[in-house]
Amino acid sequence: MKTTRQKLIDAGTSLFAKQGYDRTTVGEIEAAAGLKRRAGGFYRHFPSKESLLLAIADARFEASLHQGLTGILELGDTKTQLLLIAQTYRQIADESMEVSRIVSAQLQRLPKLKRKIRKINAEIFSTLRDWISTKSYAQSHDQDMQNDLLLSIIGGWLFYLTKKSQDEKFIEIDETRFMNSWAGFWAQTLDSPPDDYQ
Repeated sequence: MKTTRQKLIDAGTSLFAKQGYDRTTVGEIEAAAGLKRRAGGFYRHFPSKESLLLAIADARFEASLHQGLTGILELGDTKTQLLLIAQTYRQIADESMEVSRIVSAQLQRLPKLKRKIRKINAEIFSTLRDWISTKSYAQSHDQDMQNDLLLSIIGGWLFYLTKKSQDEKFIEIDETRFMNSWAGFWAQTLDSPPDDYQ
């Protein structure tokens, strides 16, 4: 059974997606969550509408990505690790499309939200940077080069997911085949001695 807090998060997510953040009132969120309007139920869980949006970002992005990437180093082979990364980002894209739109629309107006997303991104990037630093090809390079390499790897997959979300038949690329090709290529690169690519 869902807690009242979770009902408010779900109601806020749905209403923000349908009406927009600015046009949604706290009373509407309370009613959609099964609470009496303007009776204070919302404020027992969130001090403001903005704090609800921060909780939505937490629930959809931070928890999902951290949960998905937990234990990545224990998986062993690089291709399996890359497939986990791809599947985690795919799951987030599937579950968080509407939340991404809500967050993007408010990012410049709400400094706390901007800081929250920056923090989430930094934590994820740190986890992935720790992972890539264990790979043969990356070990002989400085941190700047490792960052560049990581952005190239993840960026390719995110570009594919973005295009796929805009057009399901994105140049007729089969997702499973592409994911395996992407993971195979980068696994071979990362597991190779750096001299092989100089």
